[in-house]
Amino acid sequence: GMTIVEAGAFSAPSIAQRGGGVGATALLNEASGASIGAEFAERVHDVEALCDFVEKRLGDRPGLLRVGERAKQRALAWDEKANADAVSQALRAAVRAFRHKTALGNRMWRLPDPAAVTQLQPLWRDATIGIWVGGDWVVVQHADACGSVPSVGNSPEWRLGSGGSGQSRKRKAHADVDCGNAEVTTQMVVVTAHNPMGAMCDASVNDLHASALATEIRGMQEEGLVSFVFPCVSVDAAGGAQVWCEPGLAVTLFDELPNQNQALTRVMRLARKFGQAAVYLLSGDANGKWHLAVKPCFPTLGGLAVENVPLVTREPPRNMPTDPTDARCFWNGGESLVGL
Repeated sequence: GMTIVEAGAFSAPSIAQRGGGVGATALLNEASGASIGAEFAERVHDVEALCDFVEKRLGDRPGLLRVGERAKQRALAWDEKANADAVSQALRAAVRAFRHKTALGNRMWRLPDPAAVTQLQPLWRDATIGIWVGGDWVVVQHADACGSVPSVGNSPEWRLGSGGSGQSRKRKAHADVDCGNAEVTTQMVVVTAHNPMGAMCDASVNDLHASALATEIRGMQEEGLVSFVFPCVSVDAAGGAQVWCEPGLAVTLFDELPNQNQALTRVMRLARKFGQAAVYLLSGDANGKWHLAVKPCFPTLGGLAVENVPLVTREPPRNMPTDPTDARCFWNGGESLVGL
């Protein structure tokens, strides 16, 4: 990734894959005009289209000069002083986090050991998840865990299909998603920033982390990496929020496979940043069947992983939050909320 920074220092523009996979684009990003964004993955099997794309950009001489000049400005601005300042800020943030145990940079959590992972896996698999769609909670759970048989009547497709529109749409099947033989129509990633690695935090700390997560997801939405975003909660299957309530966000992925992979990777990195062991991936297919997968965020937590868990909608448990604000969800329509 440093190659494009070195090239930029000499006013040479670069074409880079979008989505954050190229680390150097954090400095020479497309939004600042310091690089040319591209979706190479979409053209990997169409060499002619890829050549046309590059040829078109190479033919825009004024555009190349503008990008090259902007790249040079940003590359040369990252000098020894700028690097030292960034390192100093990171070290100061780490010291504050250690002293106060409330800073966003606190990383004092520990990964569960193998025995704990074995105990946690069924809890992750059978979680009761409520997603706020259309002014009400849509509650989904593993069919076996709530004693239901998947059917047309209890399919989440009615409320969650096509990212909450409830309208199934035919989409391209994705080879990396095993949801039976039917085409995948909707994918949602459920992520939280609360209670890293299960360590209970004060409400103020959880609120700080949740607000930061909402800001990060908002940035992904503005970049065009994710579609709809819904407040969600994980609650106790019987006693509801009175027994357990952990809020988060349900992030709908776009149809295109390259964007889906990038977005899922980004969300999982966020989950890891906030000390989460895994995320949920909810997938609906063209037949209206929904499945849950648990995607571990750390290599040593592979024992949490499950795939193809059949999902159904169920009656909400007792004492559900009245709305996302009551659940301390930091997402309200298009705005992230701070300081509830």
